[in-house]
Amino acid sequence: MVSENDVLRMARLSRLEINGEDMPEVTNKINSVLNYVEALLSADVESVEPLNHVHEISNVFRDDVVEPGGNQSELLKNAPEQRDNFFRVPLVITE
Repeated sequence: MVSENDVLRMARLSRLEINGEDMPEVTNKINSVLNYVEALLSADVESVEPLNHVHEISNVFRDDVVEPGGNQSELLKNAPEQRDNFFRVPLVITE
């Protein structure tokens, strides 16, 4: 169980400001979350098979097949900007 003093300390460490009138509600919510986590940790899951994915489906792969593409000049004519036969796009990452 977390006390209001614990919540004040956590708030100070995380540089959060909690209004005095909100303190009981915040404390109750934190305790509610911690109780839920405690319930999850105490659940018996020994007989439960690990779940990799909620859907029992898998990817359908196909072989890569080379097919003729479009005409380069025809494709580039729609580009707002181009350079050296490539689309020119705005810089996204600076460092």
